[in-house]
Amino acid sequence: MTDTLANGLICAYGFGPDGTARELSLPVLADLLRTPDGFVWAHLNIAVWPMRTWIAERGHLPEAAREVLVSIEDVRPRFERCEDGLIGTLSDVQHDFSGQGGDIGTLHVWFTRTMLITSRNHPLTAVDKLRLDIRDGFRPASTGELIGALIDHLAASFQKVIEGMADTLDEIEDALLAGSSADLRSQLGTLRRQAVSLRRQLLPQRQALARLLSHPPGWWSSDDTYDLREAVDRFSSVAEDLGAAEDRAKVLQDELYAKLAEEGNRNLFRLSIVTLIFLPMTLVTGIFGMNVAGLPGTHDGHSFLWVLLLMVASAVATLLLLKVKHWF
Repeated sequence: MTDTLANGLICAYGFGPDGTARELSLPVLADLLRTPDGFVWAHLNIAVWPMRTWIAERGHLPEAAREVLVSIEDVRPRFERCEDGLIGTLSDVQHDFSGQGGDIGTLHVWFTRTMLITSRNHPLTAVDKLRLDIRDGFRPASTGELIGALIDHLAASFQKVIEGMADTLDEIEDALLAGSSADLRSQLGTLRRQAVSLRRQLLPQRQALARLLSHPPGWWSSDDTYDLREAVDRFSSVAEDLGAAEDRAKVLQDELYAKLAEEGNRNLFRLSIVTLIFLPMTLVTGIFGMNVAGLPGTHDGHSFLWVLLLMVASAVATLLLLKVKHWF
């Protein structure tokens, strides 16, 4: 049970007032959450069930914060005041282990002046980048700066997905210009569905961060507010790029449908020409195929050749007529 619980702690760091940082074990983290020294960041894996119990037993945390941190539901991004801190949920891009990136996961957040606690059910990209930054020497001066860095990584994660969409759109456009249309319809459909999914998460997240920026906690410094404003501006830029990718996908889809319709009309026209050529020939074969008395040529040994010549002549005459009428 203890080993399983330890697996639920992805990482935990304590930051001192002198700019130092140290990695924390679960017992040390529990003590620092009760009696803070500097501020801490703990990132928890709630897919490990004992970790949910551990969070629920932290009685010094507000009940609303504990409920949010152990939630496994994917909800719309939001932030709410809770006592002297804020609770909320953020959308992040799930870690790409299978080569199929772009799936969205939920990051639950509780932060005050002295602590930032995040929890997730699936591996996420932005929060993992923040963990690696701290390992590489990033030393935030406050939880506000830590949140700002996290939000900046969130925007970068969404931006990377949108850049991947733009690269795919480039490939589709090149294929269309080259005259190929194989499988492009399904690719464009997948891209548009992905863009809609991103928009459903990105726009509420930007709105939630904008509300947080308009009413920041009283203990935030001016530098923290500036960092958050920069992150929100980056989210706005990402949302614009997403809108441009959606518009471009729609234009390419319309162009593809027009190309497919043109190809269908061309094939139908060719089929009509063939039908017109064979129509007189069919009429001749139908007449001479009737089993009635008085049919000419039934006793003439050369009648078959005459019928073939008549069929060829009718086909040539039809072709000449179509050419004169400029129908092809």
